[in-house]
Amino acid sequence: MTNLRWLYDAISSRGLDFIMLFLAVTLGFVAENYRENQVIAANLQQNYSAMLKELAKDREQIDRIHRPHVKRGRALMELEHALYSYQNGQITYDSLVEAVLDLDTVPSYTTVFINNATYKSIQSMGYMAAIPDAELKLVLTNYYETMTKRLEDNNVLFDQEGATFFNEKMPVLKEKWLRDDEDLGVYGHPTDTAFNDLKTYQRWVLTRPQAKAYMSTVRAIHDVETYRLRYLVYCLSVAQMHSENMKLTEFLEKAHLD
Repeated sequence: MTNLRWLYDAISSRGLDFIMLFLAVTLGFVAENYRENQVIAANLQQNYSAMLKELAKDREQIDRIHRPHVKRGRALMELEHALYSYQNGQITYDSLVEAVLDLDTVPSYTTVFINNATYKSIQSMGYMAAIPDAELKLVLTNYYETMTKRLEDNNVLFDQEGATFFNEKMPVLKEKWLRDDEDLGVYGHPTDTAFNDLKTYQRWVLTRPQAKAYMSTVRAIHDVETYRLRYLVYCLSVAQMHSENMKLTEFLEKAHLD
C-alpha cells in the first residue's frame, strides 16, 4: 500500500511538473509572438510615414503636369488651327509665324516617375501579410503595381512621341521652353543679343525655306495633332494616378493614426 502511495505521489508530481513546463513553453511562444507582432506593427507605422512622404513627392510631380494641362493642350490646338488657317488660305505665312510666336505655353514631354522604395521594402520584409486592413492592401497594390506600370508604359510612349515631335518635326517650339529657362543669362551668347532673344530667333528659324515648306504641308497639321492627342492621353493617365494617390494617402493616414 505504501508503494502504491509513493507511486501515485511520484506520478502526480511529475505530471504537475510537465504541466508547468508545458504552460511555460506555451506562454513563452505567446509572448514571443506578441513581441514580434508589436515590432512588425511599429515597423509598419514607420513605413506608412515614409510612404506618405513619398506620395506627397509624387503629387508634386503629378501636379506639374496635371494642373496646367488644359492651358497647354489649348496652345497645341491653337497651333493646329493656325496651320489649318494658313494652308486653307485664311491667313498669310507671316500671320502664321506670329501665331507661333504668340503661343502661351507649349507642353514639353516631361514624365512622372513614381517612388516605390517603401513599397518594395514592405514586400521584401514580408510585411504585406501583416497589414490588417484588406482594403488598404488592395489600394496599395493597385497604386504601385497596376497604376504605376500603366503610367510607365505611357511614359515610354509619350517620351518617344515628344522626342520625335520636338527634335525632328518642330524643333522651333522646343526653343520656347529651352530659352525661357532662367539660366539663359548664363548659357546665352555673350554678345549676340538677337540670337539670345527668343522671338527673334524663332522668327528667323520659321522664315527659313525648309521651315516654310514643312509648315505648308498637311504633315505639319498631322504631327501637331498626333502630339496633342498623345499629350491628352498622357494627362488622362496622370489624372488617374493623382486620384489613386489621393485615395492611398487617405487610407495610409487613417492606418498611421490607428
